[in-house]
Amino acid sequence: MTSYPADEEQNYETVACPMCGGREDDLLFSKGPSRVVRCRTCRLIYAAVRPRESVMAAIYDESYFQERTRVSEEFIAGQRTLHDVMLEGLVRRLGEPSPGDRLLDIGCGIGKLLLQARAASWEVEGIEPSSYAASYAREQLGLNVRTGLFRAGEFPPETYRAVVLLDVIEHFYDPLPMMREIHRILRPEGFCLLTTPNVWGLSRWLFGGKNYALDATLGGVGHVTFFSVSTLAAMLRAAGLSNVRSRTGEVYLKNFTDLWQRICRSDRPAAELHRKARTALRPRWWTVALYHTANGLLAATRLGDQITALAWRRRK
Repeated sequence: MTSYPADEEQNYETVACPMCGGREDDLLFSKGPSRVVRCRTCRLIYAAVRPRESVMAAIYDESYFQERTRVSEEFIAGQRTLHDVMLEGLVRRLGEPSPGDRLLDIGCGIGKLLLQARAASWEVEGIEPSSYAASYAREQLGLNVRTGLFRAGEFPPETYRAVVLLDVIEHFYDPLPMMREIHRILRPEGFCLLTTPNVWGLSRWLFGGKNYALDATLGGVGHVTFFSVSTLAAMLRAAGLSNVRSRTGEVYLKNFTDLWQRICRSDRPAAELHRKARTALRPRWWTVALYHTANGLLAATRLGDQITALAWRRRK
């Protein structure tokens, strides 16, 4: 089992595998006290040495949501991006709701997906830890969004036809109990739609531990569990969900703008370069065609940086 120096004990903890409880692992990446390992039993990749949850909660402040705020600012300014194209595809995957079908978006941001789902006749709710984003969703978009973290026991059982988690499960310190809680609040024949970084995606092969999904944790902030298509399906099944359907797609643009900054030794802020790249790739006929072509190739090869999965609650 990986260990950490005694002087880091106050802020860091060593944990067993969050899926099987195994304590035999192989080190993959390290940075400072952080350690990312692969469980020898179930093959899940996770942060075995990670900031304590109380420390992480303090880190989730306004600066953490800076990137999400920039994307929100584009939306507020009426600027459509390829991210909106992705969300439109996810809403189509939700299918047609029946009257009264309720949808809960966990970590909903300012409510971009909720807005589209509402237009598709879903009854929508959200929960979001950023007070800025949650307030905007309520006050400007008229959405039913509460401020806070998703906690066990706070939602009534068998309530929702759909629960959505976009880039959320990798942040859960206890992902298996949280997915069991989602199973509890789903109606019979309800389903969960989620996205999460693909640990075996293109960026993992090109950038190793410096890719966005991993480096956030290695630097002490962000993701604590890293899924492949197979380990994500295994966790969803362990939570009681079934008929798991997964595909990969997307490329994390931030990895390439960060690489460009390193190659050029640019003193421009990385966020500025990333914003310029997003502007250049705003939806036009050729960028949308390129987007769908690239996603088709990434799905066929399972090299997409993002896994999208649908999983259903079993009928009683």
